[in-house]
Amino acid sequence: MPDTVPSPGGVPALDRIVGAAERLFAGRGFDGVAISDVARQAGVCKANVFHHFATKQALYDAVLTRSCEALGEEIERHLSAEADPALQVPHFLVWYHDYLCAHPATARLVFREVTGNPDLAESGPVLPVLSRLFDNVVAHVRAARDAGVFRADADPTVVASLMLGVTLFNSQTARLRPHMPSWRGISDETYVDRLTDVLMRGVRAVDANAVSGIRNDTT
Repeated sequence: MPDTVPSPGGVPALDRIVGAAERLFAGRGFDGVAISDVARQAGVCKANVFHHFATKQALYDAVLTRSCEALGEEIERHLSAEADPALQVPHFLVWYHDYLCAHPATARLVFREVTGNPDLAESGPVLPVLSRLFDNVVAHVRAARDAGVFRADADPTVVASLMLGVTLFNSQTARLRPHMPSWRGISDETYVDRLTDVLMRGVRAVDANAVSGIRNDTT
């Protein structure tokens, strides 16, 4: 009979299976993981895994969907908790960085999927979840823009992509940065502070209105 009883540690078999699968898929990718690997790490038999998931693809979809949903719920909770629009984005960047560091398997799994799966847009339940997550951040950025935090012509989609994408990239290069001279002297905390500064104030030393003129000159 499939194991639906919690383990001695109080964790139900299904949660152990999904947790083990998340760690394995994040580290090895879809092709590098066998159901027997998941069963062994979860402390169950293969039949138990197949009781909950008919195929490895079904398990992978469930793991990725649950990871994205959990991340999306935490993002919404954090963004909604910040009442001051001027502080929402800076506080979010600090929280998001800390979340990714605390959940490395989720970060690796999402990063691997969005950068390495050419079929993501055509199949599976993951894209709608990712789309809702991103749309939620865009909506909060738009509200901050409407409150005067950003320029009136700032595109909420571009700002949201910077908030989510750059920080995710940073979390996935943590092991490489100590070996890259350009990163020396920039700690994780310093990085978040400087990212916030660039996002909120920009990098140009001249009037931002000159940007359109420069673009026209180079085309």
